[in-house]
Amino acid sequence: RGAAPHPLLNVMSAELSNKRIAYFAFAAGSLMLGSYNTQARMLTDPVTLRMPVPIPLAILLMETMKLIISVNRLVVERAEKDSKSPLEFLKETISGISLREALPYAVPGLLYFFNNNLEVFMMRAMDPATARLLMNGKIITTAVIFRLVMGVTIETEQTLCLGALLCACILAAKPPQADAELTLAFITTLGIAYASLHCVISGMASVANEWLMKKGYGADTSIHLQNALLYCWGILFNITVVVPLILTSPEPVFNFSSLPQLANWLLFVANGCFHGLAISFVIKHLTSLHKLFMSSIAVYISGLLNLLLLGAQKLSAVWFASASIAVLATIGYNYPERVRRLYFWRAEKEKTGTDPEGAEGAEEPPRVQT
Repeated sequence: RGAAPHPLLNVMSAELSNKRIAYFAFAAGSLMLGSYNTQARMLTDPVTLRMPVPIPLAILLMETMKLIISVNRLVVERAEKDSKSPLEFLKETISGISLREALPYAVPGLLYFFNNNLEVFMMRAMDPATARLLMNGKIITTAVIFRLVMGVTIETEQTLCLGALLCACILAAKPPQADAELTLAFITTLGIAYASLHCVISGMASVANEWLMKKGYGADTSIHLQNALLYCWGILFNITVVVPLILTSPEPVFNFSSLPQLANWLLFVANGCFHGLAISFVIKHLTSLHKLFMSSIAVYISGLLNLLLLGAQKLSAVWFASASIAVLATIGYNYPERVRRLYFWRAEKEKTGTDPEGAEGAEEPPRVQT
């Protein structure tokens, strides 16, 4: 009584708190990511198919905002433990990071940068519906690379949930009948190569990001320091695209037609910033596979928002079926023991004809791994 809590209890309490925050970030990030897609559609001109500000410049501003927020949180976090001024602390932190420690953080940024540009070439080698369908292959590649690199066993129930998510995404990628009649499906041999490369690089980028967040430099200090390193590289890569774009663009870079459009664009940039921070927290305290579920759930949120805000056509029964499968797969992946218990109990009931829950000495279902 009156004794200080054991350090191990403090660590366990902190991990539990981070897990809870990560699941909140998962839910909030899915909502923001879904609304982000709808905002992008609202800002796109239906005739020219352009946004008031080029996407690369918007992404650069998002990366800059994320860097500013991460540095601010890092300073505030350290101010609670140290009496040094923010400027002294930043100088000490920067001087303490070697190029060898910072260079690995360029890997996921470079992979994402390459993949985003690869999507442009994909759209020229296939129709949009086929592209959406083939991009779902990243669910398979990310799971395989995650298993090989992180060395974490994926339980059988979780593997089934990933398979269910893949099926749901394939159903969601199917265009409505009206659009299918207007769109000519095509794909070239080069398009297949692009799609395969896209799925592999997407999985590599996500898992490389997770490996750095959990095992790279600063993994045992602060997520804000790691984010700052990631966003510094992201800014550098995006500058290589934005500067030539500004210098060669015949039109003004900022081309807003009204004040509401400007306000919507600012919300779009803020959304991109904060859902990126949410994804980073999810990868740090959960896994890169959870990011797949976030992206998939966001597709259905975006569909509902398009229906409510943009007057999109009514959602089909196939869409609702795929959304239900995705939601159940997400729940099952996060609670595999409940899926296992349900299956085990049902199998015992069919075998013995009695309710296992009411039987004395009923054992817990065995844990199966793959």
